[in-house]
Amino acid sequence: MRKIIQLTAIFMIGLGAGFNSAMAQDISMLPDGQTLIVLSATERVEVEQDVLQAMLRVEIEDADNVQLQSDINEKMAQALDAANPDAALEVATGRYSVYRVNSSPQLRSKEIWRGSQTLTLTSKDASAILAMVSRLQEMGLLLGQLSYTLSSEKADEVRESLLESAIQKAKNTAQRTATALGKSEVEIASISIDESFNIGRPVMERVQAMSSAASFDAPVAQASETQVSLTVRVQAIAQ
Repeated sequence: MRKIIQLTAIFMIGLGAGFNSAMAQDISMLPDGQTLIVLSATERVEVEQDVLQAMLRVEIEDADNVQLQSDINEKMAQALDAANPDAALEVATGRYSVYRVNSSPQLRSKEIWRGSQTLTLTSKDASAILAMVSRLQEMGLLLGQLSYTLSSEKADEVRESLLESAIQKAKNTAQRTATALGKSEVEIASISIDESFNIGRPVMERVQAMSSAASFDAPVAQASETQVSLTVRVQAIAQ
């Protein structure tokens, strides 16, 4: 009699219709006395985040929207001149927005325009990015967000280190399952790998507008952890 055993080590992996169809074909081709075992095994590890990102913005109000945009452009150019020479930083400008604050027709004679543009700094060198944030705050930029994340390079490195142990866990589970069924031999027929990592809670700092003449100490940031996991899905033949 052909049998199919499906189980999961650690947690259940959802199987799509295509996978179930292929599995049904596999079992129909099994010789009598063989059993198809389908399982998954997962390895997980918590990894300290290694990339710090700061999002700042130029934000200005003015009754003259043309002058407003000119002032934004000038302030952003100054910020880029300050940040770009630092080789430790990745610098990118972001969303540019200009809009009228009081849109009521009765107030057109006193209309006020507000405009902003964002600047994002990214680096693995936390001290460099925090020092630059302080400098840009002194220039009048507002800090909107400060957060850590895990770089794709480090995530890939960690997943590579989990591969062998995840496969071994799957093989051990397949062997124990075969033994429980009274089978003496088990062979891995197919294997697929699922990779993922979950972003940990970011460290953020939000600040209110302050005078550009204010003196700013460098902000403080502490890395959180990201869970990196690797799951192997296995089909094994027991006989």
